[in-house]
Amino acid sequence: MSVVMKTAHEDAEPVRGDLDYRVCVVPQIPGNAFCVQVDEPDSAHQIADVLADFQLFLGDNRIMPDYSNCVWVEHWDGTEWEDTSDD
Repeated sequence: MSVVMKTAHEDAEPVRGDLDYRVCVVPQIPGNAFCVQVDEPDSAHQIADVLADFQLFLGDNRIMPDYSNCVWVEHWDGTEWEDTSDD
């Protein structure tokens, strides 16, 4: 798995050509997204699952208050990032 840590803007192109997937998390809504780019869809979904579980852990253990957050996976189609939540 190849991962590049980079805060990405909504319209940012992949850092490298082989990093066609990215996982984004907004830890508190409203807020900015933190995104990492990866090379495989399975890796992207594994990272998204870990981030979602971590958010639940923080809330369940009263480390952070309960608030809205979101995690999603996107795929670069050559011109824009597309949501893969239906995959």
